[in-house]
Amino acid sequence: VGLGASYDTNNNDDFTADTLDTGIWTFEDSLGGDSYDTTTTADHLQVNVASGTTHDCWQSTTTCVRMTRNVSNTDMVLQTKIDGTNLTTDIQNYGIWVEQDLDDWIRFEFTRNGATYMVVHKDVAGTGTANIIQNAYTMTASNYMRVTRTGDSWTVDTSSDGSSWTTQGTFTLALSVAKVGVHAGNAAGSNPAVTGKFDYFYHTQT
Repeated sequence: VGLGASYDTNNNDDFTADTLDTGIWTFEDSLGGDSYDTTTTADHLQVNVASGTTHDCWQSTTTCVRMTRNVSNTDMVLQTKIDGTNLTTDIQNYGIWVEQDLDDWIRFEFTRNGATYMVVHKDVAGTGTANIIQNAYTMTASNYMRVTRTGDSWTVDTSSDGSSWTTQGTFTLALSVAKVGVHAGNAAGSNPAVTGKFDYFYHTQT
């Protein structure tokens, strides 16, 4: 997104420009065949994951599709709003991505696995821990997610209106954060297509 268009000095991006500033954002699509744009859904970053191939970030595999930007390793608040009820098939997911390196990261996401859940997975030194937080979640037209990092403490909250928030859980993990952003993926079965419609992404150092 062009500087002065929708990206400000507080590291907030509303995705209102027609093109993404690749000097700030990096599209990470290791398998190829996936895409993104900011025009299909007006004022949104739309991330499109192709069907038929597993796009999963787990253990030493990092094939989920990501849009990331470099950040300083500080306390921070990350927030996004994902529009639509697009998780209809096992296993589709999308949400917020936090990375130290490709062996150390956290996935905060909405996912479909029999039902819809808000879950958190972590990977430390290439070893994954699934569902360190897992709560049933009902998707609505607007699905807000907020991650607060204070030292080694991480808290994730969700909301359907951006005003009233529900804490999904808190955990402790030492991480030297180098990148943050959004991700989308699939796994298992038919490896269904996934579309994540991100209205904005806010990164605030605290």
